[in-house]
Amino acid sequence: MKKVIVAAAGLMLAGAMTSTAFADAGVSFSGDARARVKYFNEYTSSSSEDLFFESRARLAFVGESKGGAYVKARFKLANGKWDGTNQTKGTHSRNISVDYAYLGVPLGAVTVEAGLYDDRGITPFTIFADDVDTLQFIYQADSTKLTAFMDMVHENTLNAGVGENVTAWGLVLDQGFSCGANLTAGIRYQYNPNSGGPEGLIAGLDVTGQVGGMTLSGGLGYKDEDFTATTDDGFGLWARLDAPVGAATLSVIAGGTFDGYTPDWGEFDAFYVTTDYTMIADGYMIGEAGDAFWGVLRGTYQASEKLELAAQIAYAKEDDGRDEDIFEIGARASYKILDGASLSAMVGYADYDEADRSPLGMALSLDVKF
Repeated sequence: MKKVIVAAAGLMLAGAMTSTAFADAGVSFSGDARARVKYFNEYTSSSSEDLFFESRARLAFVGESKGGAYVKARFKLANGKWDGTNQTKGTHSRNISVDYAYLGVPLGAVTVEAGLYDDRGITPFTIFADDVDTLQFIYQADSTKLTAFMDMVHENTLNAGVGENVTAWGLVLDQGFSCGANLTAGIRYQYNPNSGGPEGLIAGLDVTGQVGGMTLSGGLGYKDEDFTATTDDGFGLWARLDAPVGAATLSVIAGGTFDGYTPDWGEFDAFYVTTDYTMIADGYMIGEAGDAFWGVLRGTYQASEKLELAAQIAYAKEDDGRDEDIFEIGARASYKILDGASLSAMVGYADYDEADRSPLGMALSLDVKF
């Protein structure tokens, strides 16, 4: 018994010392976790059907020195399908991975950041959340934020006869205005001195403003032919109206993409099924084969402080490639169980006119944040 008491006292003392050390160093932790069940019908073929579970946990920390320099990192744990722990445990690559890990040093109005960054973006309509090894300089004053960056796309050993480094250079401006409007504009040029690899410009511009209680937004995007699935330079444009009606919001989203231009569909938030990043995404990329026109009508209703509901219908027309007509209908719901915990559901159906399948997806997700 004495040994147990001594050991417990030692652990309590060590915990107190560790907490004090973290507080002195300015270390804070946060994270989130989720568990999901999904049902996919006709996602890969007209006869495919799948019911599966998946889960993950993420742990992030921020360490700040007394002078204001900082380190930020986030780890992803056990991210994958439930398969007898084959994906979530052991030596599988999904068992543990790093989302980002970088340092920052503020020097007056300019902050220097370097390391693994998970949010290289211009706008959601161009590129928005690419992982990059980067060196970037961030100028921020009042409502202006200007980021200049150099991303190392591929590193080749010097004097080894294997080519030169592939880098991407760019600028992103976020500018707010006193009227409540906001502008985001950016360019990214990938320099590739080696033969056969992609090289060229990606650029985007988004604007958002308020008119009579409604939110109006729109944007343009451009990608060099090396970053499209065609042999032409691609471009696109979009517009969105969000109109509040009591506790509800009616949203209309419309746009077009040309010559193989594809937005970052997952971040752009237009489609539920016909996209590459939602709970029920089937990975179909609208517009990658040529030209496309699309529109979305969505209604969102705040039923209570805890419950939000949404439903939408969407249509897309592809030309010069797959010549596909796509009709999609979907709905989602989110319920706040308690502070830091929520339950959300999503269902969607897409009808492809030419493809021999009509995917139906359903998903339920339990999420916790701390």
